Amino acid sequence: MDGDFMGRRWAMSMEFRIQFIALAAWMCLSGCESGTEGRAIHFDLAIGSVAEEGAPGPGVFETATGWRVVLDEARIALGPVYLYADSLSLVRGLERILVPVARAHGGTDPYAARVVRGEMLEVVVLDALSPERVIFRALPGRAGRVESVRVDLAGLASDGAAALRGHDAWVRGIATRGDETVSFEGGLDIPEDGLTANVEGIPCDGFVDDGTTITIDVRLHAWFDAADFTRLPPANTEGVRVISPDSQVRNAWYLGARSLGAFAAALMP
Repeated sequence: MDGDFMGRRWAMSMEFRIQFIALAAWMCLSGCESGTEGRAIHFDLAIGSVAEEGAPGPGVFETATGWRVVLDEARIALGPVYLYADSLSLVRGLERILVPVARAHGGTDPYAARVVRGEMLEVVVLDALSPERVIFRALPGRAGRVESVRVDLAGLASDGAAALRGHDAWVRGIATRGDETVSFEGGLDIPEDGLTANVEGIPCDGFVDDGTTITIDVRLHAWFDAADFTRLPPANTEGVRVISPDSQVRNAWYLGARSLGAFAAALMP
C-alpha cells in the first residue's frame, strides 16, 4: 500500500514538474516571438462573405448533391466573436507524451486554459450577398498570436432583425439540377443551448497587433452542400417550396451553417 502511495505521489510530482517546465518553455518562446505579447491594442474586425472560386458572387454555387444554387436573399445573425490563442498547447502536448495519466473524463473542455486576444460582443444581421463587409473599428484586445476564432450564431440584433423574419437566418433562391428547378425560401432557428450556437475552432493563424484587421467571411455554399431540394414540401400558391423545420434541406442547412467550412478567417496587418 505504501508503495502504491509513493508511486502516485511520484507521478503527481513528475507531472507538475513537466507542466512547469513546459509552461516556462512556452513563455520563453512567446517572448522570443515578440516583445509586445499581451500588450493592450486596438484592432478592426470585418465581417462579410466570399464567393467560391469562379463564381460571380457568394450566392452562386454548386452543391455536392449536384444542384446549382442562386440565392436572392441570404441573411444571418452573427456575434459575438472571440479571438483565441491556446496558451497551454505546448504544456498539453508534452503532458500527453510524457505523462499518460488517465483522466476522469474522455472529452475536453473547449474553453479551458485559453487566452482571449480580442472580442466583439455585438450581434449583427449580415446580408451575405452584399459586397460590403460590416466593419467594427478599434476593438480592444491584447497583442499575440491568434490560432482560432469562435463565432456565435443564435440571437437577433435590433438593427436588421426584421429581415430575418423571426429566425436566426433567412434565405430565398432557386436551385436547378438537370431539368429540375426549385424555388425555395425559409428560415433557420438555432437553439441557444450550450455550444450548439457556437462555431468553434475556425482556423486563423497570425499575430494580432495594433492596426490589425481580422476578416471573417461566410461561405454560403456550405449551408446547402448536402441539401436535396426535391425533398422540400410541395410548392405554395406562389410556386415556392418552403424550408420546413422537419425537412432534409433544413437539417442540411443546420449542420452546414454550423460547420467550420461555413467560415473563412484571416489576419491582415
